[in-house]
Amino acid sequence: MKSSLTTRLARTLFLLIAVTTAASMLIVEIFVHDVEDTILSLELKAEAEYFTKQVQQGTFHPIKTAQLEAVFLPKGEADIVLPEYFRSRSLPFSQEIEIGETTLLIVGEQLEQPDGKLFLAQDITIMENRKSLVQLALVGVAGFMLLVGFFVARTGAQYLVRPFRKLTHEVMNTSPGSSMRQIDTGYRDQEFCDIAEAFNRFLSALEHHIEREKSFVKLASHELRTPLAVMSGALNVLEQRQSLSAADQKTLARIRRAMQTMRDDTEVLLELARSEASEGGARTILLQEVVQNTIDDLEHGHPDHAGRITVYNNSPGLRVTTIPLWYAC
Repeated sequence: MKSSLTTRLARTLFLLIAVTTAASMLIVEIFVHDVEDTILSLELKAEAEYFTKQVQQGTFHPIKTAQLEAVFLPKGEADIVLPEYFRSRSLPFSQEIEIGETTLLIVGEQLEQPDGKLFLAQDITIMENRKSLVQLALVGVAGFMLLVGFFVARTGAQYLVRPFRKLTHEVMNTSPGSSMRQIDTGYRDQEFCDIAEAFNRFLSALEHHIEREKSFVKLASHELRTPLAVMSGALNVLEQRQSLSAADQKTLARIRRAMQTMRDDTEVLLELARSEASEGGARTILLQEVVQNTIDDLEHGHPDHAGRITVYNNSPGLRVTTIPLWYAC
């Protein structure tokens, strides 16, 4: 079963909305992550410069607060005195690590005056938790936008297809005849107006064609039947005179058969032109008469070939019940 235009249009609109939503969420996520990294890097850089000045001035003391830890390791001292997450690292470095449920951003720099290593660790657990909430909110917003997009796509598709449905309904309800109602052309979109006007021109041409066909049928019904009736009357007069020889009577019978064939053909043509069907349908045909009449017609048209056809008929009463071809049409 083929899908409707409304379904295809709604699916396309929803796909466009979904792609746009996904792209927007991805851009927001990248932007938030970049802002977070930039802020943390700038904050730690400023902290590192501040503690470097203290080390150079000799006023530095190790600091450990709820959010920040600063340690200076002079040259020659073992790093065993450092917290584990500062040990055995190549300077300079900057890394985000997790210790249990705590997330730290650690930075290490090599100082020359005085010679040693400066380590900083900032607790960014709150920011990471907030980031998770932001991501969850983004997912919720994306889901809501997709839900709204689904209804918008469905409603929009029905709105866009509404004039097309109206036009299709009017076209399907138009029945051919001598007088057909013109479909409405008052559409807001020019394309639908053009289609309606083109269909109305087609209806007008079809009406003229039907009128010409009716005129032809009416004329043919009189002009074809009248000569046949005259010929049939003339043949009856000739037969009533009983002055014809056997050969002439045979010729007269052939003329009558040909005239009857022409009358049948005329009736068939008129029935087809009127789109009618004769009553009765099936007919019974005597095969011997059909074959013999055909042979007589052939021999009359080609006298030199007379007697060349021999019929062996073991069933002279054989009949066939059949439906003429024009009934099936």
